[in-house]
Amino acid sequence: MFRIRHVTRYRYARPVRFGEHRMMLRPREDPDQKLLFERLTITPEPLGIELRRDGHGNFVAVARFDSACGELCFDSEIVVGRHVAPALPPPLAGLRPFPIDVMAGDADPASWARRFLGRRESPGFRTVAAMNAHIHRAFAYRRRLEPGVQSPEETLALRSGACRDFAVLLGAGARELGLRARFVSGYVHCPDLDGDGLRLGGGHTHAWAQVLTPEAGWIDFDPTSGRIGPEGLIRIAVADDPAGAVPIQGVYLGEAADFLSMQVDVAIAAETAASNSPLAPEPSPLSGVA
Repeated sequence: MFRIRHVTRYRYARPVRFGEHRMMLRPREDPDQKLLFERLTITPEPLGIELRRDGHGNFVAVARFDSACGELCFDSEIVVGRHVAPALPPPLAGLRPFPIDVMAGDADPASWARRFLGRRESPGFRTVAAMNAHIHRAFAYRRRLEPGVQSPEETLALRSGACRDFAVLLGAGARELGLRARFVSGYVHCPDLDGDGLRLGGGHTHAWAQVLTPEAGWIDFDPTSGRIGPEGLIRIAVADDPAGAVPIQGVYLGEAADFLSMQVDVAIAAETAASNSPLAPEPSPLSGVA
């Protein structure tokens, strides 16, 4: 199981009033993951929180406020249990590697995706797996803190991007081949960076893609790491477009100059079932979001 603490803090130059805020912080109820514990503390305390589910089955919490404050903080802690995931299709033995220089001239996701489809091959798991592996191998990961997502064409031209950019490119390529695909936002646990299972500075928010394959249904493909399947991934929201899977969005009533900063800190730890007794002290240290 995984324990995740996600803190988002907004600071303002003077007390401002807040409009409605929409939060996607509660994990999905999927067959291979289960919510075991949740805590959400919002400061200042809202008038109330309404929990909804959208058309994709994601949990959406809506908070409304009536007070003015110079700081707004969302402090979320969840514990998620993982079940044994369905078996993936047979190993990818014989999967063709695609030379980086050969693939460098594609300007649109349609022509790029067709490169991975053999003459007598129908689009499916192996095709998407090849695209996933190629993005991981041939594209440079670039940490981007600015908002927004690159278009697939921009990512192909730059040969670089953040996890959300790679997820959008992979989804676009799969759709060009006639497969259903969706954007996934959530968290990733990286145990290899720290021996006790807690990544130094915590984990970070993450994005990847899910593709509906003829062989095995919906499969998680993470082009940032090149991995396939749900291991180490905690799904919060799925959407056709990244705009539908934003963790927190809302407005304040004031001048643009009133806004000073936004800080996002995330910590992720793997735990055994025995450790899910009373909540441990808040994770430390907290990391900057990637």
